[in-house]
Amino acid sequence: MTGAAIDSAVEPVTDADLGLPEPKFVIGAELETMKFLPIKYVVPGLIVEGLSIIAGKPKIGKSWLCMDMALAVAQGGSALGNIPCQSGGVLYAALEDNLRRLQSRMRRIAPYGDWPKQLTFTTDLPRLDDGCLEILDQWARGASDPRLIIIDTLARVRGARGDRDTQYDGDYQAITGLQQWATRNNIAVVLVHHTRKLEADDAIDKVSGTLGLTGAADSVLVLDRRPNGDVLAGRGRDIEEFEHAMKFDVDLCLWQILGDATEVRRSNERRRICEVLAASSAPMSPTDIAADAGMKVPNVKVLLGKMVKAGEVWRPKHGVYALVDLASSAPAEPEGNRRVTAVSNRSTAEGNHDTADDHHTSGNDYLVTPAGQTTANSLKSNNTSPEKSVTVEGNRKVTGGTCGYPSEPEDNQITEVTGVQGEGR
Repeated sequence: MTGAAIDSAVEPVTDADLGLPEPKFVIGAELETMKFLPIKYVVPGLIVEGLSIIAGKPKIGKSWLCMDMALAVAQGGSALGNIPCQSGGVLYAALEDNLRRLQSRMRRIAPYGDWPKQLTFTTDLPRLDDGCLEILDQWARGASDPRLIIIDTLARVRGARGDRDTQYDGDYQAITGLQQWATRNNIAVVLVHHTRKLEADDAIDKVSGTLGLTGAADSVLVLDRRPNGDVLAGRGRDIEEFEHAMKFDVDLCLWQILGDATEVRRSNERRRICEVLAASSAPMSPTDIAADAGMKVPNVKVLLGKMVKAGEVWRPKHGVYALVDLASSAPAEPEGNRRVTAVSNRSTAEGNHDTADDHHTSGNDYLVTPAGQTTANSLKSNNTSPEKSVTVEGNRKVTGGTCGYPSEPEDNQITEVTGVQGEGR
C-alpha cells in the first residue's frame, strides 16, 4: 500500500476522541440576530448577575452591608437607604457566624419581625472544589425566582491551590468555576473578602490577593475607610464605575449612600472652610484657613476660588477671605461672561471673564459686582468692608445669603433696595 493510500485510510483524531470539549464558534451574522434575556440588576447600580466581590477591612461592616442587601432583595424593598430592589430568592451563607448571631443581627435591622420566606440562611458550605456548586444548584432549583447568593467569606469556600499553579493562576482558578455557574444560571453571587494592609491609589488594588482574583470576577466593590469618611467604590463589566460616600447608622446597623464621594467630600470641605471663617473675627489667608480646617493649602485655594464664584465667601483685599453673611453683605463674585473692574469713583461691566482681582485698588474705591446687564456699587472706604450691598440680576435685586445660599426672589420683584454709606451714594 502506498503512502497516500495509508494516509487516506487513517481517520483524523478529533477532540471528542481525546475527550476534549468541542470548540463552539458563532459567526457575526448569527450573533447579530440572537435574543438574550435582559441583565438582572439585583441591586441596581451595585450588584448585577454574575460574580461580584465585596472587600473591606475586618470588622468594617461588610456583613451588615450584605445583610441589608439580602433583606431588601428578599422583601422587594430598598437597599442602602434608597435603592429599590425587585423581590426574589436569596441565599445568605454566613460561614463565619452561627444561627444565634444571625438571629441577633436580623433583629437589629428588622426589629418589627415579618422576616421574608424568600430569605434562606446557612452557616455551612463545602469548598468550591468539593461539592459547593452542587449545593448551590440544589438551592436554586427549589427557590422561587432565585436572584442573589451571598457567601461570607471567600476564605471558607476557596479550594486548595495546585502545586504547580502560580499565585495568579491559583487566584484566578479559585473562583472561575463559581463565576461560570453564576453566569450560566443568571444569578448574582457575592463573595465577601478582605482587603490587604498596604494602601493603594486605586481602591480595587486593595483587594487581598493578585489581579487574578479581581480579574476573574465580573464586578469588584470595596468598602473603604478614608480620612474624609467611608466610601464604597466599585467597577465591573456590566456596571458603571462609582465611588459612593457612605454612612453607617450605629443604632439601626444599616449603611446608607450619601451621594457621590467627590461631591460629598467637597461639600464637607466647604462647610469646614465656612466654619473656620465664621469663627474668625478677621479675614484669613488660605494658609491660615488650611491650618484651622486640617486641610491641604492647595485644596483650600482651589475651593476658595469656587466658593468666591458661588458667593459663599469674598475677598476684602488681595490674599485674604471672609465669609459672606446677611448682616454685612459682601459683594458677590461675578459668574458667566462678565468682567468686573474696580476703579475710583466709577464702574464698568464688560465681557471676557475678568474679575476684580485683575485690578487691585486701595483707598476710597468702589468694588463693582455686576449681574445680568447692570452694575451695583459697594463702597470700599479706607479698606473696610461695605455695610450694605445689592446685586442686580436682570430685572431683580437680591442680597447675598449665608455661605452661598441666598433666598430666591421672584422676577421683577425687589426683595431689598439698599444703598451704600459714603460718598458714592
